[in-house]
Amino acid sequence: MVTDKVDTKLNEMIIHDLLLVPIHIRDDRHVCLSSEDCIRLFGNDVQLTVEKELSGDRVLYREKITLVGPKGSIENVALIGPFGGQTYIELQMADRWNLGVEPPVKESGTALAAPTLTIVGPMGSVVNYMNGIIMGRHMHMDADRAKALGLKNKAFLSVETRGNQPVILKNIQVTINNHHYTEFHLTGNEAEALEIESGDNVKIVL
Repeated sequence: MVTDKVDTKLNEMIIHDLLLVPIHIRDDRHVCLSSEDCIRLFGNDVQLTVEKELSGDRVLYREKITLVGPKGSIENVALIGPFGGQTYIELQMADRWNLGVEPPVKESGTALAAPTLTIVGPMGSVVNYMNGIIMGRHMHMDADRAKALGLKNKAFLSVETRGNQPVILKNIQVTINNHHYTEFHLTGNEAEALEIESGDNVKIVL
């Protein structure tokens, strides 16, 4: 029947749109602090100033910190909130030489053994033993889309880049969130090699 054909076409269009995920290129180094470490760095009466609202419920604070490694330091490192969980550090590839460390390439927010770095603030310092990483490619997905696609939190999938020479990228881990945003994150070096830009889409390969 005509109605069945229309419904089928509509469902195909909906699924097609759900499979397209916008790209967000990230080369930013930043630190996300636990509540306890925030107090150690900024004092008991700390009230940080929100400079910019980011995707999801994240915010960029105006205040900065310094990272110190075995061979050097990096000043004016961004703070991303909200705070509350574990402290973790995301670095750029070039920071390996500046700091003298070899952080693993992992998903944002991953807790794992990693190089020791010292975080220095205006009121004190914190030695961070666990969570210095270089961000690996990964995907954030809103809960409604994940449910529609039958995906579970921390699942792995493949995506296909768009354009004249599409490439399939495998083993992309998905973090499902309740903040109503879906993005595929990768670094600028990767994006340049793949000839893609922020605002382009990748397509999930089911």
